[in-house]
Amino acid sequence: MEGIGLKNILETVKSTTTTTYTTTTTTTTTTTTTSTTTTTTTTTTNYYYYFYYYYYKLLLLLLLLLLLLLLLLLLLLLLLLLLLLQLLLLQLLLPLLLLLLLLLLLLLLLLLLLLLILLLLLLLLLLLLLLLLLLLLLLLLLLLLLLLLLLLLLLLLLLLLLLLLLLLLLLLLQTTTTTTTTTTNYYYYYYYYYYYYYYYYYYYYYYYYYYYYYYYYYCCFCYCYYYYYFYYYYYYYYYYYYYYYYYYYYYYYYYYYYYYYYYYYYYYYYYFYYFYYYY
Repeated sequence: MEGIGLKNILETVKSTTTTTYTTTTTTTTTTTTTSTTTTTTTTTTNYYYYFYYYYYKLLLLLLLLLLLLLLLLLLLLLLLLLLLLQLLLLQLLLPLLLLLLLLLLLLLLLLLLLLLILLLLLLLLLLLLLLLLLLLLLLLLLLLLLLLLLLLLLLLLLLLLLLLLLLLLLLLLQTTTTTTTTTTNYYYYYYYYYYYYYYYYYYYYYYYYYYYYYYYYYCCFCYCYYYYYFYYYYYYYYYYYYYYYYYYYYYYYYYYYYYYYYYYYYYYYYYFYYFYYYY
């Protein structure tokens, strides 16, 4: 019963008081920003590294090959030494060694000779250079002397020109200054001396020319005289030689005839006696 009463009370309250309930709904929007960072890794291939790497490997290989070759050469040398020792024990290598030593000595001598020849050539070249330098110095000295001589000649010419100018000035001054008492005519003296020297030299030349002419004819006459004398002498000896030759020829034939005659007579006489005796 009590329950029913409470229900009724509640319903009456509901009907009397209108309760307004406001429900506020807050909507929260969460915005999630996703930032994508793209990392580009640039891989640059280092060629120098590869080059040096393979280069050193090749060097190591070459060194190994050289070591192997050296080992082979050492083995060969050892074998050769063993052979040489065997040959020495058999006393067969001594002449070969001597020959090799002689060849080495000859080569050394040839090298020394070549060095000496080269040194001599160098010395000759140096001497030639020195001679050329001396010649050049001499030529320079000669040129300097010629220049000095030319300068002296020029100075002398200048002095002569100055003297001539002075003389001309003096002559002009003397010709302009006419004195009343004595008029010295220089032209007269000049022509007088000129003709005097001219005749003197002419006479002198004529005299020597005459003397030379006379001497020339005298030598010609002497030469002709001796030539004639020689010609006469030559013919005289020629005649004399011819005469003796003829005489000798005659004498020779005469004796030849005489000898033949006696020989014939002797021969005849001998056969005559022989025949007489045999008979």
